Amino acid sequence: MCGILVQYSKKGDIDEFKFKESLLLQRQRGPDNQSYVRLSPNLIMGHTRLSIIDLNFDSNQPFKSDQGNYISYNGEIYNFLELREELIKKGKVFNTSGDTEVLATYLDDSYINNLEKLNGMWSFAYYLAEDKKLLISRDRYGKKPLYFYEDATDLIISSEIKSIYSLKHMTRSVTREHLLYFLNTNLWHQEDNSTFYKHIKKVMPGQSIEFDLSNN
Repeated sequence: MCGILVQYSKKGDIDEFKFKESLLLQRQRGPDNQSYVRLSPNLIMGHTRLSIIDLNFDSNQPFKSDQGNYISYNGEIYNFLELREELIKKGKVFNTSGDTEVLATYLDDSYINNLEKLNGMWSFAYYLAEDKKLLISRDRYGKKPLYFYEDATDLIISSEIKSIYSLKHMTRSVTREHLLYFLNTNLWHQEDNSTFYKHIKKVMPGQSIEFDLSNN
């Protein structure tokens, strides 16, 4: 279990101290390392890491690929060894033994076109630096959570809702329909991308969303 936090400010006024504070709210998801990198004046990406497959510090995230793209990733790609072999045959060179570098390199190679080849449980935010595109994705069964929030000034992607509220200085407000559904069924409403809290949306299982940051 790891944690993802990404903030894109349409006004370019990101408070790094507040971002770090909000990222650390997810420390229980990734006690082994908490890092962030400012990718541009108005884009910052963070990650909290729980080391399982590869204990090497070189696998800490946000992870920069050989092509200069960045990923913040939570989960496990079960077939990463097979994908790694495919990429090696294409001339790719790997410096770590875990699945993070394999996923980043795979996305560099195929981007959104072959996500169906991924076998595993995941949520990730992947920044394609040259094209200024941000891709977020969630596994088919929705095992790994991923939420997003957007208003006139910010786009925020997070593994946990509390980090979004922290960044926006917002008071939590419950969605009435979700509350009534839960009280009547004792189940969470899963029919669309709305959540128990107002203004917060979830990435649906099996869904990938691309944000073009070149024009807000």
